[in-house]
Amino acid sequence: MWALKSNRFFRFILTLCLILTPWHANGAPDPAMFYLAGNGGSDRCRTSECMCQVRPGPKPSNPETIEEIERRYSAYFPTAVHELTERQSENLSSYLERLHELSPSARATVMAYTDGCGTAEYNNGLARQRLQTAVEETREYFSIRSTLIHPEAPPVCPLQEARRIDIIVHTTRRITTAIDKIPADVYLIDASGSMWPEWRRWTDVINASYKPGSRIYVSMTTGCRTNQTLNSIRPQGGTEIWYAYYMLLDRMQPGETLAIISDFQSDIPLRAWERRLLDAKVAERGVNVIAVRL
Repeated sequence: MWALKSNRFFRFILTLCLILTPWHANGAPDPAMFYLAGNGGSDRCRTSECMCQVRPGPKPSNPETIEEIERRYSAYFPTAVHELTERQSENLSSYLERLHELSPSARATVMAYTDGCGTAEYNNGLARQRLQTAVEETREYFSIRSTLIHPEAPPVCPLQEARRIDIIVHTTRRITTAIDKIPADVYLIDASGSMWPEWRRWTDVINASYKPGSRIYVSMTTGCRTNQTLNSIRPQGGTEIWYAYYMLLDRMQPGETLAIISDFQSDIPLRAWERRLLDAKVAERGVNVIAVRL
């Protein structure tokens, strides 16, 4: 008798689980019904897929402190050139000397880019030559923490903004340093209401630091539109970062890197089966994902 009641109870619990968990006919959870933390999924968003693609704003013209914003120096090259002109070299030295007076113990990251003109092998070599030029100029003032090359970033020919070097003198602030270190192809930025206190400070950092050709999305339930500038966004609403993350993966190409910037202050914890589904989709799309928790 006890065994019969136990079997009935087990069947009741199993049936209840199947009713409460949304599924497609193919056996996968229905993405339209995702809670994925923070009040729900698309049924709670007026924006398409809980996000908008936006444009970077202008680089800050009145930075609060040199450590906060004026930490990146860019120099541009003609096609197939890797050496700085005498004027460029003087300007770079003056800039580095000024930062060294303010932060003598700071360290630097050096990055070099090319556009898509030429073969992949040629552009890789050209990027390394430009990197070496920048390293030689920088290490007279700062120790080099890391170096990166981005050949064919993006693969457009010709593209002046991609024929350049960047030298970043790092702040001691953890958040801006973390963002500087991410050579992302796609940024997904949480623009929910809880992000407001630090919003302007670090959107300025992104405007100054984003990789040429990268794409920027903000996760919002309402209050944004496609092609809006990042500077004009006003954080509001609940957190839907997980749903936007899931849907954004469909817009990415294999090998691309996604940087998610959020405080992840969701009302409902991400459930285990949702996390497994996200991990599986990342693997299926062949992309890299880095999270910066603010």
